[in-house]
Amino acid sequence: MRFPIAIALLLAGCVGVTDNAAGANTDSVTTDCGAQCPVIFHEVTSWGRQVYHSELEPDGSFVAERLDFNSGEVTETTRRELGVKGYRAAYAALKPLENAENRSIFCKGAPSDGPYGAYTWDDGNRISVYYGCYGVDRSLDPLADAEEAYTAIVNPDGN
Repeated sequence: MRFPIAIALLLAGCVGVTDNAAGANTDSVTTDCGAQCPVIFHEVTSWGRQVYHSELEPDGSFVAERLDFNSGEVTETTRRELGVKGYRAAYAALKPLENAENRSIFCKGAPSDGPYGAYTWDDGNRISVYYGCYGVDRSLDPLADAEEAYTAIVNPDGN
């Protein structure tokens, strides 16, 4: 199946806070988006309940929270400093989704009870993702690959 990201998010139930500053980078590398780089938001929902959300700032600050399915309370918070280079790499990895131009990724033949989510850029671009489509509709493989590449950058240790 091609939605291990969403499954990992749903299965994570540990309580804790992770701070990872090892990737901190304070140099002033310019990014492909120029002076107005967008904040990248990601959320995952299951059965109408948000179970994960994250935010990546242009300076490379990343914050993610996992939420309890039943209560909606935050069960884990992860903070990382990826630096400008890390932001640029993550932004570039996610570009195929941003270029999908405000459309939704839904398909026929996928299980109807899978997790879904969205990526939103603060300039108004949004793409909704139904994770059950990954692996069912092969035309979506490049988008799944882009999402996996983004996740590997913002969550290098899998948390």
